[in-house]
Amino acid sequence: MLEIFEKIVEYLQHFGIQLTEIKSFSDSSFRYHVDDKEKYFQYIDQKFIKEMPGGIKADKGILAYCLKHDNTLIISQDLMREYYPYLPYRGWILEKRIAIVVVDDEIYLIPMLDEIIPHKSNKRKRGKKDLKKNEEHSVDTLNVLKIIETSDKDLELNLYD
Repeated sequence: MLEIFEKIVEYLQHFGIQLTEIKSFSDSSFRYHVDDKEKYFQYIDQKFIKEMPGGIKADKGILAYCLKHDNTLIISQDLMREYYPYLPYRGWILEKRIAIVVVDDEIYLIPMLDEIIPHKSNKRKRGKKDLKKNEEHSVDTLNVLKIIETSDKDLELNLYD
């Protein structure tokens, strides 16, 4: 698994993204499943990978970081559907998330990262419907983070109803 991680980092660097701009999060249980434990712990020591404390899912760390930093993207296979109701608006995660596809030794990012990088400084213009939803249910970042941190999958809270 670390080989895929390293290939993704290399791919991002190909587009001019610096190592200092890449933030990686892992669940604490990942240490028991990683193929190269020594390298994994080196990455943690170098603060290249942030291992979440036991009992806190990496998803929560990823979302908390992205909510505080507007110009971030999430590269993950996880759709994080259980957090949709707690995010600023319905399409937020879809705008931020890029899926990983590995075919043989090649990495593909969907949507393709080379399509996103040139438009990095231009924010997508949201439609009136998105703006209306955001205005009707204005929740500041701190509140969203608190909701996510205290949530569990069984919680019935929908910010959009």
